[in-house]
Amino acid sequence: MQNSGLEKLNSSDYMMHFNEIALSITKKHDEVSNIETPRAFVKSKAGMDYVDLAYMRKLADKYYPGWSWEKAGFQILGDQEVIVEGHLIWFDNGVKRKGYSCASHRIAKSRETGNYVDISNNIKAANTDAMKKAFNTFMNIADDVYKKRVIEPLAKTLVAEFQTLIQKAETLGVSRDTVARFKNGLLNHKINTDNYDGLYKQLDTMIQEKTKKKTVKKEKVNVSSV
Repeated sequence: MQNSGLEKLNSSDYMMHFNEIALSITKKHDEVSNIETPRAFVKSKAGMDYVDLAYMRKLADKYYPGWSWEKAGFQILGDQEVIVEGHLIWFDNGVKRKGYSCASHRIAKSRETGNYVDISNNIKAANTDAMKKAFNTFMNIADDVYKKRVIEPLAKTLVAEFQTLIQKAETLGVSRDTVARFKNGLLNHKINTDNYDGLYKQLDTMIQEKTKKKTVKKEKVNVSSV
C-alpha cells in the first residue's frame, strides 16, 4: 500500500497558508484516529477484528465529504484468488488527495463440481476489503480496531500518581498478583494514555472496597468489645 501525498498546490493562497492547512489536516486526522469504534460495528473472523464497511463510509462522509472510490482493475490468480486495486480520492481541508489500496479474496468453488460459485461476489468482497484498508490507512478511521493509533507514553507526573496508588493498594492488602500486574504494566509501559483513566479507576475501586471491608471489620470488633 502506497503513501498518499498532497497534490501540487497551484493556488497562491494555499502556498501562503500551507502551514495552517497542514496543521488543520493533522488535527482532523488525530481527531478521527481517537474516535472509539462502537462495538456493534466490530466483527470478528478467524480471530481477527474488523469493522463494518457501512460505519466506515459514514465516518468518511462526515469527516471527508466528497470522497470517492475509483477502481483500478482486478486480477485473477489462477483459480485461487482475485485481487482488486483501487484509489481513494478525498479532500483534506480543501486539498485533494489520492491513495492506492488493494486487497485479495479467495475464490469460492463448489465442493461437488469444482466450478466457481459466484466469482462476482469474490470480486465484490475484495473490493470492499480494499476500500476499508484505504479508509483506515488514509483517513485513520477505526484506528483503535486496526491497532494503528499512536499511543503517547505517560507523563512523569501520571507515573508518580499511579505509583502512589499502587503503594496504597499494597499497604491495604490488595492481592499480590493484582499489585504485581499493575506494577508490571507501569514498568513495561502497558499502562499508557489510552488506558490510564480506566485502569486507575479500576485499582482505586479495589482500594475503596478494601478500605470499606477494613472499616466494617473494625466496627464489628468495637461492638463486640462493648
